[in-house]
Amino acid sequence: MVSEGPQCDTCDGKRFLIGATTGLVLNGMSRLRVELLLVEDNADDVLLIEEYLADSRQAEFHLTPVDRLATAQKQLGERPFDAILLDLQLPDVHGLATFDRLSSLARGTPIVILSGNDDEALALQAVHAGAQDYLVKSQVSTAVLERTIRYAMERSRTRRALEERAEELARSEQRLREQAGILQSILNSIADGVVVTDDRGRLLISNPAAREILGAVPREFIPEELTEQSLLFLPDMVTPYEVGELPLARAMRGLASREIEMYLRRPTDSLGIWVSANATPLRDSGGQVRGGVAVFRDITEHKQAEAELHQAKEAAEAASQAKSAFLASVSHEIRTPMNAIIGMTEFVLDTPLSPQQREWLKIVQESAESLLGLINEVLDFSKIEADKLDLEEVEFPLRDSIGATLKSLAMQAHRKRLELVAEIDPGVPERVLGDPTRFRQVLVNLVGNAIKFTSEGEVLVRVHPESQLGDEMMLHVAVSDTGIGVAEEKRERLFHAFEQADSSMARRYGGTGLGLAISSRLVELQGGRIWFESRHPQGSTFHYTVRLRAVPEETDELADQIDRLRGARVLVVDDNASVRDVLAEVFGQWAMQVSLAGTADGARSLLADDRGEPFLLAVVDGSLPAEGGFRLVEELRSQWADQVRHVVLLIHSGDRSADASRAERIGADACLTKPVSPSELFDVLAGLLHLRPVVPIPPPEIPAGKLSPVKGLRILLVEDSVYNQKLAVGLLEKQGHVVSVAGNGAEAIARLQEGPHDLVLMDVQMPDVDGLEATRRIRAGERLTGEHIPIIAMTAQALQGDREKCLESGMDDYLTKPVRARELQDRITQVLARLTAWKEQLADQPDARSGPTPSETAVPKEPGVPASRRTEPDPVAPSPEVVTGPPQVDWNGALRQVDGDPGLLQTIASAFLAEAPPYLDSIDGAIQGQEGRVLQRAAHTIKGGFRLFGATEAYELAMQLEEAGRRGRLDGMAETAQRLRDLSRGILRELEVFAKRGSGSHNGDAAGPLAGLAEV
Repeated sequence: MVSEGPQCDTCDGKRFLIGATTGLVLNGMSRLRVELLLVEDNADDVLLIEEYLADSRQAEFHLTPVDRLATAQKQLGERPFDAILLDLQLPDVHGLATFDRLSSLARGTPIVILSGNDDEALALQAVHAGAQDYLVKSQVSTAVLERTIRYAMERSRTRRALEERAEELARSEQRLREQAGILQSILNSIADGVVVTDDRGRLLISNPAAREILGAVPREFIPEELTEQSLLFLPDMVTPYEVGELPLARAMRGLASREIEMYLRRPTDSLGIWVSANATPLRDSGGQVRGGVAVFRDITEHKQAEAELHQAKEAAEAASQAKSAFLASVSHEIRTPMNAIIGMTEFVLDTPLSPQQREWLKIVQESAESLLGLINEVLDFSKIEADKLDLEEVEFPLRDSIGATLKSLAMQAHRKRLELVAEIDPGVPERVLGDPTRFRQVLVNLVGNAIKFTSEGEVLVRVHPESQLGDEMMLHVAVSDTGIGVAEEKRERLFHAFEQADSSMARRYGGTGLGLAISSRLVELQGGRIWFESRHPQGSTFHYTVRLRAVPEETDELADQIDRLRGARVLVVDDNASVRDVLAEVFGQWAMQVSLAGTADGARSLLADDRGEPFLLAVVDGSLPAEGGFRLVEELRSQWADQVRHVVLLIHSGDRSADASRAERIGADACLTKPVSPSELFDVLAGLLHLRPVVPIPPPEIPAGKLSPVKGLRILLVEDSVYNQKLAVGLLEKQGHVVSVAGNGAEAIARLQEGPHDLVLMDVQMPDVDGLEATRRIRAGERLTGEHIPIIAMTAQALQGDREKCLESGMDDYLTKPVRARELQDRITQVLARLTAWKEQLADQPDARSGPTPSETAVPKEPGVPASRRTEPDPVAPSPEVVTGPPQVDWNGALRQVDGDPGLLQTIASAFLAEAPPYLDSIDGAIQGQEGRVLQRAAHTIKGGFRLFGATEAYELAMQLEEAGRRGRLDGMAETAQRLRDLSRGILRELEVFAKRGSGSHNGDAAGPLAGLAEV
């Protein structure tokens, strides 16, 4: 850039500072140095310009001459220049195209055109295109050059300053618009009414809430007029407010306002509402009052609630004595037999019992305890009314408590042939702090009512966290039934004590009418609320929330074992859709693949059509119509034994002993009573699969230098690109392996089932089933067999996180394309060595079988081989005198990709020639049809070929198209696709010459195949 030159005593007294940002200043004491780039191919003209500039007395010009645009580009990349002198006629480009290309390279640097043509039209075109000036060489002199350069730099500096200022102003305007929009959004979102007036009461701003509350916002808020129209009244709803005491009137006088309540009668609809209002003076920077801001709120519901609360209090006090007497009588009559039931049950539990008998008695005991707790709460009802009932806060197992409660109620439901289903969200914690007795009491009451008032169908209990802040959680429980519902006219009395929706219900269904009233109060005491939804006679849903504190969970030692279920298949057969959905969600939480059937015939059809991996487990409802569940279990153990490994039968509690015995006879692996909890299901799976926590055994470190290459492997190559297939097959066969090829993940799974293989090389991006999904399915099948086949990813995806995705899917290692022969060989050897070491340790410690597989252990962080261990082929390049244009294929790099085998390179080139044109057509068609996935697939596939042959620019264009397809943003991609097609023509011509003329490609002579470049 510009720098100060030596002192000069002969200067004329003025100073010009020449620079890209500061201009030109001259004085008698110094000369400044100006860096100039001269793009001129005529040596005489270069000397002439140098002589002119050498005569300058105003500045010291440092000239850098170049004769080609490419050289100019290099100079611009190395250092900055203050200005550029450009000849339009250069060997590598001509005319205004020269300026266009140079200006795109030297953004912000002023360009002066030097031309031998005194062409006014051309000069105007150049200036319009952005040139600072147009000089005819024959008219150039020292003074002209000095002046032109100075003015060009000054204009450039001024233009940049104006552009920067315009950008700054545009940013400021945008910020103001954004701030105004934010302020308006805030104002619109406020639930309170807001109005802003000037000091005369004229409306300036109002929000939607103000218009909704007032009915209509007047253009002027003049207190006298408001009171004259009798719109604002004192709380007695008769006396108008005094003008001077209105909040807005006080604010416009600059006085502080207090919040007041008043009655407003709206002129638009004559409706009266209660309003709470306040106002603040609006002052300018000098403190002068310029208006007021009034904020008001509709408190009609609050006033109504106050009145209703007062009425309710009086009603409660009036009934207090009757309630207390009733509670004392009923609780005494029930408590006496309940003590006997609980005591005798405890005696029997201390005697020798079968597991089934003990389970039954425990249910009796739990039910009795639950009922006793309910009786105790009935006794405490008077304390609830008097706010004298204290809640406990103890730690208890929430999930187990819900499961035990529903188990105790299951027999009631099953006697009526009802399905009792529990759906517990994964976010519900295992243990909480709260009152377990009160929580269980409300749940028992609502589920018991649902069973009582439902004659057919189901009762569904859903539990999920409604909100959570820190460890404090609001738990939401919903109990839905398909019963009689609640009639509209009887809903108001539903939560009243001592009442039922219909007096006839007490005779038909029993009960005292206290349950919902007690539940409502208990829910309120636990910081929640209770409500219901009902469609008479289609059933009801009762909701309640309680506030609990989650207890931090300790590390579950079985959590690691759950991962072993990932990908395993499960068949659920149940005629109840809710049960199917709940079980599907439970198994889905363990990443298992779930198939659902609503009937026995549906399960048979599914199995008949299934061609996938065997099912690890079938869960069958024993109460399917016409004993279809038991017959299906028999068939699964006899006809479908190869497709279903384990069977669990779900039965109702009504005849559990007989059903359990029959299930054992027909071959069921386990028998569970509905409703089934997730912990019960996992316990069954743990027993069937012998899951147990173990300490993982880390594999020993394998020094890379001590590994010997492995040969003679049966390798399955999974790759959809033809030329990538040929490359990999060629490299692997040279290393002595036997290779079979699959075109996608589904085909790979089928090949592995057809015969054994020693190793899989898996591409990631493929049509239909990709490499990640294929690996997951393979690993899921291996969990059933205990086998483990090494899988190495081979993919062009090399971004951060891609390697982790491959390893997480179950792959053992990861290679990025292009794959080199030595790197591929070393990676195969390392993976097999780790697997061998892992198996040896398993043999020494059998309990380690449930530890990590080799794919879960540490692998080299950066896939690759040290440069010292690579063998690079000797570089082979075409003779420069036979290539008339710059080659677009990096032949030496391509040879390195195939381990120096020119014959293999010729085979790959032929494959790419056949595959590339259809993919280029697919790219064009995808852009025209706006098909992002097709574009992504085609660009991804052809991208690998360009990369292999070193066509960097084409590779980058293909990568841009692939990314555009992935994002679904295809606008503007047609130009990129055309550029790719134009580049591809030259690349394909070179490959075609090489493929046709490269005879003797497998004799190890690189010169034979490369001789075809003479025609490029």
